[in-house]
Parts: sequence; structure tokens; C-alpha cells
Amino acid sequence: MKYSLSLLTLSLLLFCSLSACKKGNVAPSIETANDTIAAQVNGAPMIFYSIRFSAYTAGAYSEFNIIGGDNTRTISLHIANYHGVGTYLFTGSNSSASFQDSTTTYAATSGSVIITKTTNSYIQGIFSFTAGPYNITNGLFNSTL
Repeated sequence: MKYSLSLLTLSLLLFCSLSACKKGNVAPSIETANDTIAAQVNGAPMIFYSIRFSAYTAGAYSEFNIIGGDNTRTISLHIANYHGVGTYLFTGSNSSASFQDSTTTYAATSGSVIITKTTNSYIQGIFSFTAGPYNITNGLFNSTL
């Protein structure tokens, strides 16, 4: 009887500890692949492999655009007055972001992008923003330029 009770207790402990280890929605590591944008969109992880970078410089002014998409969704980040590593807020006409689903483009009403690393041939950063009904979190991108 004592053996059965110990086995039952051990089984219950094992079951409780395994059920407590539930998988969370974690964005892919920024080191997993070049030329990707990944984010959690309303809690669901998404990876966008079709990625485009563009830059514009006129004198001391620089602009930087990052666009990633798949067949039905697009994330766009626009950085005005780009100056390398740093934080850029999505406010008004300075910098902006948007999320497009299969029918509508929603402009960000809050959020930011942080450029974490840049060289002559590589850029890496993280971002988050709210756009319409979409909450974009744990965003990251990296690309060779």
C-alpha cells in the first residue's frame, strides 16, 4: 500500500510539473536567419522572409525603410533622421510603422524601433507598436545590406 501511495504521489508530481511547462509564444531568435523580420502579432509568432531595406541621404538628413511581408501581411518601419544605433519613436511625421493584413493597412499609434547593431554591411534591431486592432510585440529584424 505504501508503495502504491508513493508511486501515485510521484506520478502526480511529475504530471503537475510537466503541465506547468507550457510553451509560450516566443519570437524567433534574431540570430536564426539573415534577411528576416519576425514579431508576435496579437500574441501569435510570425516570420516575414520577404524583406526590403532602402535608405535615402541628402546632406545631414538620412531616412531608412524596412519592409517585410508574406503572402497576406506586411510590416513596414520608417525611420526619419536616421543616425545609426539608437531608439526611434513612432510619433507623427518623424518615424512611423504600419501593419497591413489582407485588406487594410493600419498606421502605428504608438511604439518604437531600436537599432541595436549596424555596420557597412549589416543591420539589426528590435521593435514594437500598436496599429489598429494589432499589437505588434517582440519584433526583430536583421539583414545584410
